[in-house]
Amino acid sequence: LGWVVDYKSGNDYYTNAARISLSSDTIVQGGNLELSGSIFRSVSGKVDTLALGITARKTGDKEYNLSLEHEIVFQITDTLKLFTYSIPTYGLSGSQEIYVEIDPENDEYELSESNNLGIVPVYFEDDPISPVIEITMDDKDVQEGDYVSEDPEVRITITENSGHTINDTALISLMLDDVPVSLLNNSRVNINYDAGASQTEILYYPQLDHGGHNLFVKASDRNSNQAQKEIEFIVASETRIEEFYPIPNPFSDKTYFTYKLSGDFEDASIKIYTVRGRLIRILDHAPTRAGFNRIEWDGKDQDGDRVANGVYICRILGRVGDSTFVLQTKVAVIR
Repeated sequence: LGWVVDYKSGNDYYTNAARISLSSDTIVQGGNLELSGSIFRSVSGKVDTLALGITARKTGDKEYNLSLEHEIVFQITDTLKLFTYSIPTYGLSGSQEIYVEIDPENDEYELSESNNLGIVPVYFEDDPISPVIEITMDDKDVQEGDYVSEDPEVRITITENSGHTINDTALISLMLDDVPVSLLNNSRVNINYDAGASQTEILYYPQLDHGGHNLFVKASDRNSNQAQKEIEFIVASETRIEEFYPIPNPFSDKTYFTYKLSGDFEDASIKIYTVRGRLIRILDHAPTRAGFNRIEWDGKDQDGDRVANGVYICRILGRVGDSTFVLQTKVAVIR
């Protein structure tokens, strides 16, 4: 009888902590964490597809709470492969260890498996900061009881502090008059993401009836920090100019005529007179959207000359159809 030798040739792949690095050893939950490293194999000559498992667990804990798997492809002549991956960090906290393991399921026959694991530590700081929600209508801040138009452009900006945008609509809710507004497949809603500014922008174009309304927005980041904001506003049934005043008053260099419209006007202008009734300046093309508006006066007359010290009569004229609305105030120039 002779001996039969069953020989199976093997390769050897290896990595270790010295060959693995992180973009930072301390990072806020949800921040960008980049993992880089290298894998060597002892024998070239064939194409290999190698599984690479990346996991994370709390220091000293037995349970993994992150699981990623990637493939590394060695071409025929390769003995070294470099890799870089982004690690999702939402929900991770405290001291963690990132495990990088070659062939975690032991699918490859190797000369040794003792050199398949690299471990690097990282610390995740808690993210206690909620997203910030800002709402404007027709590019204006809206205070409680303000007038808005029947068809405003509602701009909702949600800013996340961790460096990521909130790009999952399941984390955002929008309600108008206590009725949910769908953010998907809705012709009146456009969503834009600005990764550089960590912002989500929602443009909403409702058609509003006359009367009072409320708009409610709620957003959560991936670390479960929540924010919400609600505004109440009015669509007026009658069009009129309700308030008209200059800020500052008196002034030396310039002032802003501020006024409140109950609805959209077709056009508006401001005329400035001396106390004797002489017209010295017309500010055409004043803003005409419902709510508070303002327009600057630089303290000059129609010829571009600075007006003298004194009190001036100011009138705003707004037109809707065949109706003209007028409101008057005074402003003082003191230099």
